[in-house]
Amino acid sequence: MPSFRSMGQAGCLTLSLLGGTTQANWDTEFRGGLEAQVRLFTRDAPSPQDANVHSSYSLQPELKATSTSQDSVFASKLFYRKDFIDSRRTHWDVREFKLERRWEGTAVTVGVDSVFWGKTESQNLVDVVNQRDGVEGVFTDEKLGQPMLRLRHVASGGVFEGYYLPYSRKATYAGRHGRLRTQPGIDGERAQYRTGAEQWYPGMALRWEPSLEDVEMGLSAFHGLSRDPSFTPILKDGEPWFAPVYGAVTQLGVDAQYVTDETLYKLEGIYRWNQLDLVLDKRNYAAVTVGIEHTIGAFLEGSGDLGLILEYNRDGIGKRSVNVLEDDVVIGLRYTLNDFADTYLLATVAVDRIYGSKLFKAELTRRLGESLRLRLEAFAPSLRDDEEFIYGYRRDASISTSLTYYW
Repeated sequence: MPSFRSMGQAGCLTLSLLGGTTQANWDTEFRGGLEAQVRLFTRDAPSPQDANVHSSYSLQPELKATSTSQDSVFASKLFYRKDFIDSRRTHWDVREFKLERRWEGTAVTVGVDSVFWGKTESQNLVDVVNQRDGVEGVFTDEKLGQPMLRLRHVASGGVFEGYYLPYSRKATYAGRHGRLRTQPGIDGERAQYRTGAEQWYPGMALRWEPSLEDVEMGLSAFHGLSRDPSFTPILKDGEPWFAPVYGAVTQLGVDAQYVTDETLYKLEGIYRWNQLDLVLDKRNYAAVTVGIEHTIGAFLEGSGDLGLILEYNRDGIGKRSVNVLEDDVVIGLRYTLNDFADTYLLATVAVDRIYGSKLFKAELTRRLGESLRLRLEAFAPSLRDDEEFIYGYRRDASISTSLTYYW
């Protein structure tokens, strides 16, 4: 859960900036979503007390207020999930709580926000500002809100961003009765740090997106606590568990996408210093994801577009990497029906060249009327080697159904 101290500091900073705009008129918008979710696991877990059917609901209210002069925007997005089986999956978070002040070509944001960097489909190596909300799904894209101060400047040469990150969030993991967890499980609340300031070790990041024809590119630099912890054995109620271990890292990154009429060529690469590997040694290493996505328009003479995806992931640490995609080929397809219901399908399989394992994922979404959206997700692991860190997922093939009402 977010630290009340960090949320309080962000709130004070936000209110101090709001003080300069209290005389302005504001246009407000309130919206949100209420989701009901059922996850069915097709095989029994190694522990007989773990259930095969998990149900939960989530609530995500959002508030946005824009000054009539358009120079100030306040946004808030809160999140709460109640899981009836896994107590660690029951959690709340401040996804956004920020004020943005705008001047000509320049904007300053203070508060809590979510930031995305990257171009590739299978993973985003350069995306290091926010911590992942791991209990939300399989290798999820959901992020925990990150306290920050951000400067953004748009010029003829591109977009420049600078970040100050006073506090870092801890990753979330399934609890004792949750599924999709390693064996032994990971207790995220007993995190350890290789820095004296622990979560208050300050982070900084820079990003430049140059203005180029046909190429979308980002160059980034980051220093702060790694968003990819290693793990150390601990005892919890007399049972073996893991505790995450966070250390300070420095990272340089590049992400690029070359766009043609029907094909996207994608690249993400990083070089990182002092990353802890699975045996807690500090490593300096490079990692890269390269890929191509080719779109066939009006597939089979219909209204839908079919995208064919091929990517390769390589991590210089190899077997001791905390990254699951350390030497993997990913093949996938993306089908967009282009209908009134916004029907969308994404399916991928990741083939590990070291362990021979395979990870199948599929996602289907479709609107039902004006206010409802149906989402189906399937996950099927084929894990052969008990030396692989995620070998505990081997019995966690699942189908998830979510229905969300938006207002």
